[in-house]
Amino acid sequence: MLSNDILRSVRYILKANNTDLARILALGNVDATPEQIAIWLRKEEEEGVSALPGYRVVLISQWPHL
Repeated sequence: MLSNDILRSVRYILKANNTDLARILALGNVDATPEQIAIWLRKEEEEGVSALPGYRVVLISQWPHL
């Protein structure tokens, strides 16, 4: 799940936790709870993993460079 890998990388680069990511996504009018983000960040082999919806990846990729 490439989109999940991208989100995981963004989280690592920003040294953000799930609450921080929820706040960042809210700036782009994306509703995501820390709990939902935790599900997206699970590894593919973990139970209960869910793919990050594609439109959210577009929002992430269009953020200005930090």
